[in-house]
Amino acid sequence: AAWRQYLAADNGGRGVLLIGHSQGARHLGRLIAEEIVGQPVERQIVAAHAIGFPMPVADGGGAAPGGLKPCTSIGDMGCLIGYATFHAEVPPAADNRFAARPGAGLRLACVNPAALLGQTTLRAFFPSKPREAGSSGEAARRVLAPGPVTDPHYELAGMIEARCVRTAETDFLAVSSPDPVLDAKLKALGSALPGWGLHLVDVNIAQGSLVQLAGAQAAVWLQRNRGVSSGEAPR
Repeated sequence: AAWRQYLAADNGGRGVLLIGHSQGARHLGRLIAEEIVGQPVERQIVAAHAIGFPMPVADGGGAAPGGLKPCTSIGDMGCLIGYATFHAEVPPAADNRFAARPGAGLRLACVNPAALLGQTTLRAFFPSKPREAGSSGEAARRVLAPGPVTDPHYELAGMIEARCVRTAETDFLAVSSPDPVLDAKLKALGSALPGWGLHLVDVNIAQGSLVQLAGAQAAVWLQRNRGVSSGEAPR
């Protein structure tokens, strides 16, 4: 209902970038299937950043039924950025929560934001005093900075390497760090909650890259749809 109200009263034909993590990504999957795919508004979707929840795509790289195709370049519009993060040395176990096999003919979306930007490392942003999140307990309070931090937030620039890994059972974003202190902290966090991997930092670990990617995707959409902000229908 909120989506329909937004389109009717506030959108004005503009492009839309959808963003959600975990349960939010799950809701986006339902919204995309029920209200977007096959509808006129699908032409207005810049991209969907649906992270930290199993998002199925076709095994050949296209869209799953009721879903969006994975993004393969900044120029792709109406596509999906999705991944579940695990340390490269602590991959998803069979009973993991966020990288479960989706079914015959399907794979899990794994799109590395840094790779789309032509970069080799993720731009990570973290709070220096992370708050405890629900039942996550001690794991949610871990500070990943390899040294003391006095600012409210810190960036780990050039310190986290990432690549999409495909196995017979799943697809996931495998991360590690060339800094041994940071790598040990990432590995410990990835093992702290059975089945969770690095779910607690799915977004933080690529936040700078995701913001940059969102800006680049929006710029492409606007270039291709000049005049939309004044109410014209998108092409």
